[in-house]
Amino acid sequence: MLSNEEEATITAIIREANLTEPDITPTLPRLQRMLLLRDIAKRNLPSLPDLDMILLRRDEICHWYGEAKLYEVREETKYEGNLLGGSFHLGGGFFLNLGNVGGK
Repeated sequence: MLSNEEEATITAIIREANLTEPDITPTLPRLQRMLLLRDIAKRNLPSLPDLDMILLRRDEICHWYGEAKLYEVREETKYEGNLLGGSFHLGGGFFLNLGNVGGK
């Protein structure tokens, strides 16, 4: 996060060194992210313009747009028990298992 004093110092350095936009372009994404995090910490959320791919109601505001992944916790099934019977090789990578396996 970037404080107001740090932002003023960076701005002064850029001005005093006569840096141009191409000079600071590699660092702009990181600087913009730090400024955004500072604003969010101060509870000043950004508002994005209307995006065609997001459907909002009239009273809703989009504050963030980005990639996301959905992770779901699923119930795990575990099988345990004894195989009763035998296993016979049939050839060609096939086996015949006789018996039953209990699970929970």
